[in-house]
Amino acid sequence: MTDPRPDGDVADGAQTQGSGSGPTGVSRAAARSGRRAVGRGRGRAAEKGEEPDASSGRSRRRPKRFRKLKLTALITACVLVMLTAAGWAYWEHLNGNIESSERNSGDSDIAKAKPDAFGHTPLNILLLGSDGRDSAEDCKLGGVCQDGGSARADVQMLLHVSADRSNASVVSIPRDTRVAIPACTDPETKKRYEATNTIINESLARGGPGCVVATWQNLTKMRIDHFMMVKFSGVVSMADAIGGVEVCVKQNIKDEKNFVDNRGVRHSEGSHLKLEEGTTKIQGVQALQWLRTRHAFENGGDVGRAKAQHMYINSMIRTLKKASTLANPAKVLPLAEAATKSLHVDDGLGSLTKLIDLAGELNKLPTNRITMTTMPNVPDPQAPDAHLVPSPDAERLWQLLRTDTAFDKNGPPPEATPQPPAIP
Repeated sequence: MTDPRPDGDVADGAQTQGSGSGPTGVSRAAARSGRRAVGRGRGRAAEKGEEPDASSGRSRRRPKRFRKLKLTALITACVLVMLTAAGWAYWEHLNGNIESSERNSGDSDIAKAKPDAFGHTPLNILLLGSDGRDSAEDCKLGGVCQDGGSARADVQMLLHVSADRSNASVVSIPRDTRVAIPACTDPETKKRYEATNTIINESLARGGPGCVVATWQNLTKMRIDHFMMVKFSGVVSMADAIGGVEVCVKQNIKDEKNFVDNRGVRHSEGSHLKLEEGTTKIQGVQALQWLRTRHAFENGGDVGRAKAQHMYINSMIRTLKKASTLANPAKVLPLAEAATKSLHVDDGLGSLTKLIDLAGELNKLPTNRITMTTMPNVPDPQAPDAHLVPSPDAERLWQLLRTDTAFDKNGPPPEATPQPPAIP
């Protein structure tokens, strides 16, 4: 019987035998040829980014959208790697800006406050303003360069943050207040300074900010957890980075005093601040002038200046807590740059991570629960026209802080609320 199928066709499921000389051999050759064709098709398809067609051995091209997605993913990965590297480099740059030194360089050993029922402890931070002129910019802003003189801490405030972070109290001590300064060792020069009794702003020159910390600890009988110190140029750069701080005066002021000495030489004293009555946003050099102004407020002494400084800090805190400031990268990055370059902190705050953690704690404070006052004082019996000393009421104030008592509920009410400084 004649096979009706053409030579070379093999029925489905049939098994072939024999050499390639007969019909069965031709079928084997055709199968091998087909497989090679499919293989070549797959190879060419792979080179061209195509998918082979299993039924025909031909290839079909992958969709263009698929190729675009792969390219986009590659570019995105590269950008992310670059951004991560740049972010890490900038983080390290900010870390490198921070200047730090030991927290306590004097004879003072005060234990940390005991935690409350929830394991929380109060936070005491000493805020210092130095008149150091160890750079050309600070010399220019300070008005004169000291020849071999030592820096003084003319601004000294203690920030006490309650254990539950619900309130804070700020206490200033006038720079000409005479107190006991303990023996201190300068952490850089290793020079030892013996204990003395003199005005508090000289403590900075007797062992750095760590000696100021020791002085405050012995005076208040409280442990100072951290310090933060800023110089003239730091005030200017931070005020600019914030975008200005609003202050208010009841009438026009001009802090400038001109006189002629006995040699006929004309001199000009004061901060040279000029402001019109009402509210003004100050920044840059004008912010520094405000913080240094003394003659134009009240009796021309440190008490009036302290009130002006309290107003500035209160306003600065409100500005920083606004969402428009902290959520705006255009403002936050310059502020981070200025802050890390401007601040000298203790070694417990000597990294960007620790400063950010502290900022997070301070950000919990409601602005209407921050109270500012000045340590009660009286004229110094040894120099009543020049110096002050703590009054008996000062111990009551320190006791309120030691017991973590809020000033806005139990503290001295009139001085506790910042008011515009009086004009003489």
